[in-house]
Amino acid sequence: MGAGLDGVRFWHDQLLYEEPKEFVEGEVDYHWHREESRWLTCEAEKMFTAWIPLVDFTHEMGPITLVSRGEELEEMRRMVLRAGDLVIFDSDVLHGNPPNFGKVARRAVAGHFASGDLRYRSSGNFRHVNERVVGLSDGMPDFGDERVCPMVFGN
Repeated sequence: MGAGLDGVRFWHDQLLYEEPKEFVEGEVDYHWHREESRWLTCEAEKMFTAWIPLVDFTHEMGPITLVSRGEELEEMRRMVLRAGDLVIFDSDVLHGNPPNFGKVARRAVAGHFASGDLRYRSSGNFRHVNERVVGLSDGMPDFGDERVCPMVFGN
């Protein structure tokens, strides 16, 4: 398999939606984050996101914006995309979306995946919804539960 992985496991998906809003000078928040900050109870060799717009994204709509490792925010890449395009990025890539100042709602799907070795790790008080829906193994959430986190490629 590519990227040296034995398999790829589905972790979680999201339907992303944002209504258009009026532009107000000085109120542009990109909501910068890395996926790994939301995967605190996951451990895997590799974790990544597949991001798919459901409508054409213009600059005004606040398209997903990526900052590669080692780059400054000034070198960010705003991804002007067509419905059905696919962007895949590693869980440690800094990314965000400015507000939607376009004319239509911004709609996208994000699928989160990990290498086949995906497993639970405790992270203090942080909990993810998947912990409540997967089965247990030795009293701990089992992210190898095929009903919730199926292997989508590989062994």
